Amino acid sequence: MTRERGASPEGRIRTNRISPKAVLTPALAAIGERYRRELFEEYFPFWDRFAVDHERGGFFCWLDYDGQRVSDEKYMWYQGRGLWIYAHAYRCFGHDSRFLEIARKTYEFLLAHGRDEEGLWRRSVGPNGEPTEPADGMGYAGMFVAEGMQELARATGDATVLENALVACRLSRRLFDDPTRNAKPDYLPVHYPGLRLLGHEMVRIRFLTQVLQHHPDAVLQAELAEAVAHVLGPFHHPLHQLTSEALDHERQRPADANEDFFLLGHAMETMWMILDAVPLLKDPSIQDTAIQRFRRHGDASWDKARGGFRTAVSLSHGPLPGRLLWHHDEALIGNLMLYALTGEARALEEFFRIDDYTTKTFRVSGRSGPVWALEADDNGRPPARVSRMGNYHLPRRLMLCLEWLEAIEHNRPANLK
Repeated sequence: MTRERGASPEGRIRTNRISPKAVLTPALAAIGERYRRELFEEYFPFWDRFAVDHERGGFFCWLDYDGQRVSDEKYMWYQGRGLWIYAHAYRCFGHDSRFLEIARKTYEFLLAHGRDEEGLWRRSVGPNGEPTEPADGMGYAGMFVAEGMQELARATGDATVLENALVACRLSRRLFDDPTRNAKPDYLPVHYPGLRLLGHEMVRIRFLTQVLQHHPDAVLQAELAEAVAHVLGPFHHPLHQLTSEALDHERQRPADANEDFFLLGHAMETMWMILDAVPLLKDPSIQDTAIQRFRRHGDASWDKARGGFRTAVSLSHGPLPGRLLWHHDEALIGNLMLYALTGEARALEEFFRIDDYTTKTFRVSGRSGPVWALEADDNGRPPARVSRMGNYHLPRRLMLCLEWLEAIEHNRPANLK
């Protein structure tokens, strides 16, 4: 597998975690080369041409398959996510100055326009930064901004950027912990103030893991252990052996419609994030627990008749219809991690199966070349037209999988070279 653009696994993935049974097979190497093409010859050129605001900073995500802009509104979720993608691409794939320029302009746009008078992160702004919606009451916007900022700090060594990331994280944590928080997740069957969400713990785990990899801190270390304990403890449904999406503010499970509702994609995503955090935790047995639960949620969500993952399931009413690209992206990251850490054939077979389904289902033709639909119906048919493109899960999957593949190659025994 060719390491183009100066990419190296050193300092990103602990190669001493790679199982000696994990081998970069020719089929895996071919997927790696394809992922590299999809990332550098398709994804980044499309976004550079149609979605990056090179003048003012930030990203336009309301696009169709052809790159035609449907709206100029800039949502904070996507600004923070895009900041992470470009800062990570700069840091881990050759220090391309164009990626850093886009990341820096996005960061400056966020600082100038992303917060309201109280310092809370807005849901969205206009193309020039003019407010269009009030603060995000859920706290997700601030966490994605924080994640993007910490990655830029990691790429540049700028302590001020890191401090701004930590401030954004603390503001979101305050919202997560507010018993009166009444922002409503649109996917839950039942809503009431102060809900504890798996999604909140997930983004907190991811942010803290990444910060601690380059900024050791005892307080943040304790917060990471706490968040992991919440996911593996109260959020775990002992009867169904699945991870709940919502608990009440005291982390109890009331007997309501949320009790048997599971966002299986979030659970799989969270479990690979916990796997990535294991070297920072004091309990190595967490790795086995996360692997077992990742597989349990994959088995529970895969449609054996038609293929693809069913992302949300109510055990009382059945699965919600449709297929979502992001769930498949996260499953690919997780299964490749499982193969790298265990060398087990099952994980590799799952990776190949999911990659085949994902590519055949979500990869569509746009005027400027192949692009990716964010969703499809139960039969694997994406919509003929869309008004939004994704700037996070897909490129993150491509980059992280490339890094795990390079770590497997780097760690191979001498007799396999």
